[in-house]
Amino acid sequence: MVFAHAQRFWTDPQVAQAIWNLRDVFKANGRTLTLLTTPGAVLPDELTQDVLVLDEPLPAVEDLTRILEETMAAAEVPELETDASGKAVDALLGLAAFPAEQVLAMSLSKKGLRGSARHRLPRRDREGLRRNRYGPVRREDRTHRHGPGLDAGSEC
Repeated sequence: MVFAHAQRFWTDPQVAQAIWNLRDVFKANGRTLTLLTTPGAVLPDELTQDVLVLDEPLPAVEDLTRILEETMAAAEVPELETDASGKAVDALLGLAAFPAEQVLAMSLSKKGLRGSARHRLPRRDREGLRRNRYGPVRREDRTHRHGPGLDAGSEC
């Protein structure tokens, strides 16, 4: 059984009790309750001894480089030079693999990776990182004119 966004509900005493009650019942017949949460979610004290927490680490530079190469190859756009590739990977640091792939896909045009995307993440991704447990992301004082994707319509 999968419980998505469990952190939204497990603070309710009845939900926490229900999760706890499933432990022995599911153990007896080989079933598992999988609680899916957002990064940084904290289990209620009542469940800490009864729930195994598995945390997926963020992708390393090598992983992000592979994601960049595979995404660009799938889009059939020209490969980046080494310097540009390094800047693009640096911009993706701190994102999980799937959001990194999404950011890359949104930053592509027929000519390749848009120039502004090589240097920084779109604002919404920087804001998301600033709110999570992986630490702060440097914020540049920019206006909406500096954001990637604003010229996407003209490049398609």
